[in-house]
Amino acid sequence: MRQLSNPTARVASRAAVLVGLSLWISCGGSAPPDTMVTPGGAAPVDGTASFTVAQADRGRELFVAVCGECHSVGEFRGNTFQFTWRRRTAWDFYRTVSSTMPESAPGSLSDEEYVQIIAFVLGMNGYAPGSRDLAATEVELDQFVMNEGPGGS
Repeated sequence: MRQLSNPTARVASRAAVLVGLSLWISCGGSAPPDTMVTPGGAAPVDGTASFTVAQADRGRELFVAVCGECHSVGEFRGNTFQFTWRRRTAWDFYRTVSSTMPESAPGSLSDEEYVQIIAFVLGMNGYAPGSRDLAATEVELDQFVMNEGPGGS
């Protein structure tokens, strides 16, 4: 790790690491339940972005295969996760995940694979699925403000 000589930069760097650690605290854990998407959850901010149950299911499969080596599903739902990401968007979450994960090869998944994982996380946190897949674009992902969803616990 590169040493930062500027004290402000060191503090900012440590803060970034702590935020990242709050997301990736534990390795291992239980496999996700079969059904993660909660019907009738919160809608995206302007109602135009959506994800499908099938897309979230593909995200669950990817999570188990790729993320599940180090992470449990519980890290990405419920009060702690929602508090960490409140008032931030799915685009913010996508940028963080796609630029830092998997730890051994950040950015190695396709944009679509990262978005499938994001759809899975949105579903776990109570966002209602829609009739079309969530697109891997900043414009669409920015429509999901990750407020405290009704399905997280």
